[in-house]
Amino acid sequence: MPPVPTDGPYPAASRKTIKELIRDQHQCLVAEIAFDPAPIPVDASPSISDKLAQRNLAIVESANPGDVASHRIPHTFEIKPSRSRLGPDELPDELMIDWGNTPVGSLATLYLPGVNTNDTLKLAVKMYRSHTLIRIDARTLQCETGGITYIPIPQGEGANYVGMMSVDLPETIRKGQVFTIVVRQVTNAVSGYATLTHGSAKAAVTPAGYRRILGTFQITIPVRTKEDMLEPEERLLSNLRWIERAIPENNRWFSVFNRYVKQIASRVDALGGVSKKVVASPSGEWRRAYLQCRILGVTAALLIAALAIGIGTLSGNIMGATVILIAALLTGVARFWIRHCRPRICQFLGALIAGAGIGAIVLALLVVLGISAPQLVATLVASAGVAVGAFIVGLVRRCF
Repeated sequence: MPPVPTDGPYPAASRKTIKELIRDQHQCLVAEIAFDPAPIPVDASPSISDKLAQRNLAIVESANPGDVASHRIPHTFEIKPSRSRLGPDELPDELMIDWGNTPVGSLATLYLPGVNTNDTLKLAVKMYRSHTLIRIDARTLQCETGGITYIPIPQGEGANYVGMMSVDLPETIRKGQVFTIVVRQVTNAVSGYATLTHGSAKAAVTPAGYRRILGTFQITIPVRTKEDMLEPEERLLSNLRWIERAIPENNRWFSVFNRYVKQIASRVDALGGVSKKVVASPSGEWRRAYLQCRILGVTAALLIAALAIGIGTLSGNIMGATVILIAALLTGVARFWIRHCRPRICQFLGALIAGAGIGAIVLALLVVLGISAPQLVATLVASAGVAVGAFIVGLVRRCF
């Protein structure tokens, strides 16, 4: 039975569209090297088989000239933690970052919410004679680019670590330049001495401490003008905000993706756009979606105001029928708004503040004009209280 609706969102928690499962703007390619005398083992992966090759390539553009945020290059990623039990000759895994031709001295920030930076720095002191890693906070490290940077990965069990790397390029970059960064996870291949075999033929003995590449990704950074970048970046932000709504707060990706979306929004602003107007849309057609969602939000606010005014001024059967009708309309508009716009909590609070506030103002004017009803004053106080309460919650959540 096909899912309903076919393009989501789906009420079942375990059912997501493919787009909702994406965590970055990137291309992933797995290549198979077919050679009949040496078949690919069952359940093989690119990290353990020389017959499979995987390439993760991200293309993130940088503007020049432009604001700092316009040449800040964000990219999310996922890595395995080092094994919790290491042999006497084994080291923790490392991220080996080859900065390639990236301008020396560019500032790189690594955010890993599942890792304590103190643990990472302790490993770095133990493993390296010197390092350039700087602690920003409990989950964030910084370093300057240039050459190769090694970052030890603390041990752990269970889910992979997720994170984001951001690179701030200097103002000296110019249109037409292309920079490349390659990140590899290096891990232990063996513990002690081992004999590698292939079929019935034995290979050479591998010494202790032998390391191999577990996974890799590459960031390619072409430099373009702001005018060329703005529209694609707005479309990307619209898509990412749609995906963001599908990630629950208890998901390991939540803080990383939230940080990623904020940086993309800052890029849109730096490129000359207005990120606040770019609403969530699975198709990226955010301008039409923005207008539709604004209309739905305003309609919801007006219906809230009408509900307050109806309760405060009407009575008897007329009030009952009117309140039921307005409540039904409000429920329908709210459901449509949530389904097609996925408004943030701050947008809900804005509609509530506007609706309850308008209702309170109208009721106050009626009191001033001498129009009375048994429940008018009580409804006025309740509406004003709701507006003030929603405003306070909005301040706490930094909506304003």
